[in-house]
Amino acid sequence: MTTHPTPPPPSLQAPPPPPLPANIDIHPVSVELDDPSGIRNVTCRGALLKYRLRVRTFTYTSSIIIHLFHFFIHLVPTPILARMSAAATPRPPPLPTRTPSTLSVSELIPVETALENLNNAAVELAKTGDHITFSTVLDLHTTKAYNRYTFAEQDKFLQGLEVLFEQNSELASDIAWDTIPLLLKFAAIQVDRESEDAEDQKAVVVRANLLLDSCATVGNSKEVFLVITGRIKNLDFRATEDEDPDMEDDDDDDETGVTAPKQRFSPTALATAKILLRLLVMVQKRLKMNTPSKFLASSLMGLLSMTTKASRSLLTTPLCDIMDQIIEFVTSLTPDMKSSDPDVPIQVKLIQAFITHGIEAFLTLPGDNATMIGWSSAWDKKIRPEKVVPKHGTGGGHAHPGLPGLENAQDKLAVGEVLVAFLTLSDAVDMDLESLLQTCLNANIEENEEPEGPEEPGSPTAPTSAEEIPLSYVGSLLLFAGKLSRKVLKGEDLSPLQLKIFPEHANLTSKYLPEGVEGSVIDALVFIGSWIIRHNKKEGDIAELGNIPSEDDDFFLYLQKYSALSATSSEPDLRALTFLHVTTMLHLNPREELRLAFIKDTLEHCPFEALKAAIIGYLKDEVLAASREKSAESIFFSPLILDSLLLNLFPDYEEELLKRPLRDGWVRFNEAYSTISATANLYYLLWANDELRNTLSVARPDWTAEIQRRWVDIIKKAVALFKSASAVDSTGDADLKKEIQSSSIDLEMLSYLLDRLDEIRQQKS
Repeated sequence: MTTHPTPPPPSLQAPPPPPLPANIDIHPVSVELDDPSGIRNVTCRGALLKYRLRVRTFTYTSSIIIHLFHFFIHLVPTPILARMSAAATPRPPPLPTRTPSTLSVSELIPVETALENLNNAAVELAKTGDHITFSTVLDLHTTKAYNRYTFAEQDKFLQGLEVLFEQNSELASDIAWDTIPLLLKFAAIQVDRESEDAEDQKAVVVRANLLLDSCATVGNSKEVFLVITGRIKNLDFRATEDEDPDMEDDDDDDETGVTAPKQRFSPTALATAKILLRLLVMVQKRLKMNTPSKFLASSLMGLLSMTTKASRSLLTTPLCDIMDQIIEFVTSLTPDMKSSDPDVPIQVKLIQAFITHGIEAFLTLPGDNATMIGWSSAWDKKIRPEKVVPKHGTGGGHAHPGLPGLENAQDKLAVGEVLVAFLTLSDAVDMDLESLLQTCLNANIEENEEPEGPEEPGSPTAPTSAEEIPLSYVGSLLLFAGKLSRKVLKGEDLSPLQLKIFPEHANLTSKYLPEGVEGSVIDALVFIGSWIIRHNKKEGDIAELGNIPSEDDDFFLYLQKYSALSATSSEPDLRALTFLHVTTMLHLNPREELRLAFIKDTLEHCPFEALKAAIIGYLKDEVLAASREKSAESIFFSPLILDSLLLNLFPDYEEELLKRPLRDGWVRFNEAYSTISATANLYYLLWANDELRNTLSVARPDWTAEIQRRWVDIIKKAVALFKSASAVDSTGDADLKKEIQSSSIDLEMLSYLLDRLDEIRQQKS
């Protein structure tokens, strides 16, 4: 027979509560909700279901607080009551103004006593059906168990909860939604396999997960659904101070939108995410809905939030694990595409929107965490296998915080599998190349903001038509590139896809290439442009240029965007492929004067030395192409080309390098090094190639003397000056000396090239 604690002494007995005002009703109320499932008159226990607020706010009536206080008094063990009685005054203590979750007993009670208290509470409150009060009591004891019990005691406590819920099925069902947050922290415990109580830790995790599964199975499906989706949406993967005391404050990153590289993530949050996704699968199957799109919108918004946060925080392997779970769940929600149900188009558009926003979050990150799949590299390997240079070690690839690149084939495979899962899901909801291309061409990037989905089913903001649901423009481009790459590598017929450089690819370029874009967006655009221009011919097909703009500036602007990328992209492969795209485009333009004007204008006005170096590379390719074609009429195969570009190719650096203070001269030399090196290589080629030397009249004494005076001699003097300043026995600025010494290899390479140039010029003159 159950024994009850001794009743409180008279000194602690509170007077009866005052009568309630006529307009106050503390009983459960029935509220008409906008109910997607068609179920009306849902008992929401003081509208808590609607707002997911717990009664432990103690604001709904003072009467409940008084009765709850009486109940706690009955549960407190007798020794504690005695001590409380000794210090008591005739008047009852003031009612607490804080929430019950902060109330605590000064001494830790044994697990057996805690379970006895819970069982007594279940019996007492079952008479009135006051399950919310029991939920408050349960919160108090579970918090105490998690914070102060050993793992063995926690396991025993959870066993007791299992028995209690089995014996009180109605109670278990009614508070399942409120029990899930209490159990999550037990289920997500990180087991220390080296610990002496590792087995107890495992037992706690297993038992807590079983209890969570039971809550998802027996609880009110809509209540449980709301709790799970809310937790999914608000889950933060960043490590807490308890998990990583040395972590830096990342609040500034949130404000600026820049993700810190190598950001530590929380293993507990990762485990929680996997548990929540499992529970979401279980409860989603139980939902009975007249309008599934409203619940689907809530699910997908939470999952999209999780995808975005996971992509910013997790390393490649755990991220791909989470993404696999998410995509698998969304795939299970795909409706019958042939159904005539008017809600199906909304469901389909919701899934399409999730795919585009999800793939954007997965493949695009700012700054050092920019990501790249390698569509352009795969295409180039297919059409130019002879140009493939084997890679050794790790290199470019999809990167995530803490991982500068995909370190091994396993990571690359995992990323590829997630992308394939996205593509497969997009096929299931009829996202074809033509529709995606149209979305991209119609994109208005400046107005494209992340849509705010409904907080919960039945929200007034829930979509009522498919047209209300926007796709991600960036995600649509990435999805288009992924689908196109898959078809191209399989050799499928793509003739129905009518794409030209002008106007389609130029349109995409103007929309998707603002300043600062990195990673997969550039990869996608370079791949699409390269495929357009070269899918019929390895060297490029002039027919694929389309309608070349009548205004030269439009053509120049297109080339300048990719020229800048070829000089500044952080990915070596992407720099090379972007350079190849620009040279192909430039060479295919039938107007030689326009090509020369582009080269001359960039060398004369561009402030970026790296871009000037790239332009000199374009010039070299144009000269070699004209040489192969033996075109006597080509300006690139005549002395006119060097005469017109003499001042641009060989500027007088004397004032900038030799007449300035040493540090200023070194800074300017460092800036111009890439251009100087590119010019020296071109000049060496013109002297070393007999055909070019003769046809372009490179050996003309007056022309050679001018270049020697205004460029070669000055560069050699500057190199000698800087090498002397970096000598071991030199005096002067110690910091400058270290800077120059760190660039000694560059100085030696340029010095060697200039010496070789002098030798070959003397031989061929």
